[in-house]
Amino acid sequence: MLICLYPLFSSPCFEEMETVTLSVMASSASKPRIILPGVTLEGDGLFPDRVIFSSSDVSLYYDALTTKPQNISMFDSALFTATQRSSLMQQIQSILLDAGYEKDDLLVDGKIAIDSKKDPNELELFMGRDLSSISLSVKADVVLKERGKEWNVKGVLEVSGDSKGNLVVQSKEFIVNSSKYKVDLKYRLKSGG
Repeated sequence: MLICLYPLFSSPCFEEMETVTLSVMASSASKPRIILPGVTLEGDGLFPDRVIFSSSDVSLYYDALTTKPQNISMFDSALFTATQRSSLMQQIQSILLDAGYEKDDLLVDGKIAIDSKKDPNELELFMGRDLSSISLSVKADVVLKERGKEWNVKGVLEVSGDSKGNLVVQSKEFIVNSSKYKVDLKYRLKSGG
């Protein structure tokens, strides 16, 4: 049996996976850390060790990412405001607004395991100037359900950053509903405004 390899962006669920992944990164990198509905982050580092999705409704992510947590100190409040101005946070908020998800439009179940190959430089990442301290191996096993469609997504992604603000995402084999895809993407965060 011949199995074709395609870039992941030709997969029908690429944009949805991108939105979910960036939302988790933004919530994890926020100061204080923001909890997305139906998402559990395990681990205390900048990037969680594990992310567990339990009927997580992506339509609720925008409000979660923009709502200041209650009962936080003045210092944490200042950090939250600064986080809201970061490139990653502004970009994911824009993506979520543009997608226009309504209740139950996109639900996520499953888990992602993240293995940091080196310690990230939080200050440089927060400022968005240098992503070279990002070196991650991300193992995904998730189910996306969108308006009657379902995608079972499994695979390992290697994510690395460079000093120019680029993220490179690669995988030799990523499986979506039994079809194999090759992933080789370069992604650049927009500068914050």
